[in-house]
Parts: sequence; C-alpha cells; structure tokens
Amino acid sequence: MSLLPTGLFGGAGELSRGHSQRYAQMKDDSITPYRTKKELATHFRVSVSTVEEWGRQRVIPVFKPSARKNLYHLQRCEEALARFEIREVGR
Repeated sequence: MSLLPTGLFGGAGELSRGHSQRYAQMKDDSITPYRTKKELATHFRVSVSTVEEWGRQRVIPVFKPSARKNLYHLQRCEEALARFEIREVGR
C-alpha cells in the first residue's frame, strides 16, 4: 500500500519504515486520546471550521502543544458538548 503518490519526495511511493510506523501509531485510538480538528470534525459530523469556532468560543477544550497545532481530547469534548443536549420534558 502506498501512502504517498509516486514521484513525491525523491520518487518514493511509500514512506520510510520509521515514518510509516509513526503514521500507524497516530491513527491508533489506543495510543492517544487527542484528535486533530479534522478528526474531531469527522467524529462529530461537522465542518472543520465549526470545530475551530467551538475552540475559539471555548465551547470545547483545546490543547495547544505549539503555536500552529491544536489538539482536542475526544472524551472531554464529548462531555463539553453534552451540556448542549436538549432533553425531552414531561413524558
């Protein structure tokens, strides 16, 4: 299976062994509870800009390991969004 198209990065069709192992670890849910904004958007079935807006408005917690990288703890985000659930009344 090729992770990169042929011709990129010196014509290599695959990532080096170390890179492919790290890529596999990033995709494994058991390794880290943190998700990127794209992964979080896919999980909640919203757009990436919605996740960015939730972070700006402090609706969900954001972990910022660097100036350009935002990560989101999946369970904490689910708990934060659960506050907005509308429950049925009176039945």
